[in-house]
Amino acid sequence: MREAHGRTAGGFLQFLAGMAPWLMELGNWIFGGLIAFNLLILGAVLTIEPLDDAVRIAIAADALALPPSVVGLILLRLVADVRNLRQSQAAKQAIREAGFTLAGVPPPERQAAVVRLRTVIFRFTNGLMIVTVLFTLIGLTAALWHAGWWIGVAFLAVLALSLGTLALGAAQLARGGARWLSPSDESEPGRISE
Repeated sequence: MREAHGRTAGGFLQFLAGMAPWLMELGNWIFGGLIAFNLLILGAVLTIEPLDDAVRIAIAADALALPPSVVGLILLRLVADVRNLRQSQAAKQAIREAGFTLAGVPPPERQAAVVRLRTVIFRFTNGLMIVTVLFTLIGLTAALWHAGWWIGVAFLAVLALSLGTLALGAAQLARGGARWLSPSDESEPGRISE
């Protein structure tokens, strides 16, 4: 059972590493959009008078959402720029001409290092994105609550309904006749055989 868990975890990590290029492309847009949205909401709620608890929560949540989204954007840009620099033949030539050499890292280990880097970046950026989205939703709900408590409740209800629809759609897509089997032809743990 422990061996099956290890294989499953290893497969999941490879899956995450494979998604890293997609996250780097889309992540820039997501973080940039969250930054713009939070700045817009923050600018609007800072002008509201009198300050009540909902406005204070909106200001605090939007202000707290900005640092992780900026760090996420910088992290994704840094990784993309380093990758582009590493792939550039002119950069490689300039590094060689400066007297640097790459020693002690055989090609298979380089590939493993790239997979590890992508996995770590994916974990950190996903964590930053989750924190940013949560703070953004709290701030938006609080700002809507200030306009009317029922607007905040309606927003949360529609959000829950939308996420439920997404989960239901994903579950429908996941249903199928195919099932992953371990090398010993047993269902993976957590799956009930039919």
